[in-house]
Amino acid sequence: MKFAQTIKPFIKGSGIWLGLGSSTEAIFRFLRNMILTRLLAPEALGTMSIVLSVNALLEVLTSVGIKTAIIQNPGGEENTYLNGAWWLSVGRVLGLYTIAYISAPFISTFYQNENLTSLTRVAFLAFIINGLMSPKAYTAMKKMNFKRWVTIFNGGGIIGIIITLILVPIFENVWALVIGFIAEAFARTVLSHILCPYKPSFNFSHKHLKELFKFARGMFGIPILYFIFMRTDIFVIGKLLSVKELGLYAMAANLARMPLQFLGSIINDLLMPALSKKQDEKLDFNQLIVQSIAAIAFLGFPLLIFILCYSAQILYFVYGKSYVAVAVPLKIIFASEFLRVLSIPIATAYLAIGEPQLHRFFNIIRAILMLVLIYPLVKIYGLTGAATAGLISVSIALIYQMRVIQRLTGFNLKINFRNIIEIACIAFVIIFFWESSNLFNYSWLIKLIIGLFSCVLSYLALLLYLPVIKKNVLIK
Repeated sequence: MKFAQTIKPFIKGSGIWLGLGSSTEAIFRFLRNMILTRLLAPEALGTMSIVLSVNALLEVLTSVGIKTAIIQNPGGEENTYLNGAWWLSVGRVLGLYTIAYISAPFISTFYQNENLTSLTRVAFLAFIINGLMSPKAYTAMKKMNFKRWVTIFNGGGIIGIIITLILVPIFENVWALVIGFIAEAFARTVLSHILCPYKPSFNFSHKHLKELFKFARGMFGIPILYFIFMRTDIFVIGKLLSVKELGLYAMAANLARMPLQFLGSIINDLLMPALSKKQDEKLDFNQLIVQSIAAIAFLGFPLLIFILCYSAQILYFVYGKSYVAVAVPLKIIFASEFLRVLSIPIATAYLAIGEPQLHRFFNIIRAILMLVLIYPLVKIYGLTGAATAGLISVSIALIYQMRVIQRLTGFNLKINFRNIIEIACIAFVIIFFWESSNLFNYSWLIKLIIGLFSCVLSYLALLLYLPVIKKNVLIK
């Protein structure tokens, strides 16, 4: 197949760098969280969750998709396009920080936490730092040359993590996390200008500015809708429940999302430039979507079953006894995140063909469902209700999204569902081991070891079945 011969060398080389960088950063974050839960009280972690959520809210309110615009546009590598993108970014973050600085006391009053004023004002400096990143870092992604991007993005993240771990024993409070957060943004921006030098100028092209603002208008609102789905639970829990409960929930959510965000980021970064190149070749375009969804199911389903069965043991090992209380939310959040990552190839397809409004409508459905469900479910069921609201929202929205992509590109739903069901059936071997271990009075550690063994066994079975899966994903 001509498409496979064209794209395979890029995917292999890029995948290695993305996998190496993302997995290394994910391991560092995992170890950081293990240490933080033992050095800081859940209240401190809950406060930081509010700071990060408010930071993310203000960030998405004015997000215009600079990175995606550069990657998607055929002229995105030209200096006149990059100049427009960079100055738009700088103007945006300066205005954003002004709004954020003024709003800090109101945030503090809303949560009845006087420390939030100073914490958020300092954390908001990350806005300005991120906005100064070299736009040429995104052109490396456009060319599918991920070596520099991985060094910038994942390398900056690792530097921030190390600084946080150094500061935690010194400060012994939430300030260590805030300073580490700023250090992460600073490291990424500095690395971007070292590895992808860019000198801004006022040399613009009317054509490029028009294309940039057109895409920005199309993207406007999508990050806000995504934020509503991903972060509304933090705001509602922070208001209705205690800061301690918020801290427990936030760390469970971080644990649930970490492996799938790692997988999702790789899929997204690989797919965006690949699909953009093939947006006019419908068969190849659909082939890559089907293969990507099958890859996500292949890697994610055993993890999903493993966490559904062994969430309590995992939390006990990773965070300690007090976090076992959020075992049920952990299961539900992971299931929700799995469905969200399954939707990434379809969402990326919308952006690759320059139709962000289709992705926006999917996000509108998901956001509305989340807003309607979150308050009553948290009020009635607490942390479990918060997690359930997300699962219901993403499930309904994903069904709609698959129907749209089918109409738009002729995407084969039958092949897609068959692949997922076959992979799921093989992963169910984990349930057999879980049920068997419950017949005996084993300790939590023995049960966890049995679970890990069954998970590895499931992946081995899937590897044996891989030739059949590869055959099934071919669109004839």
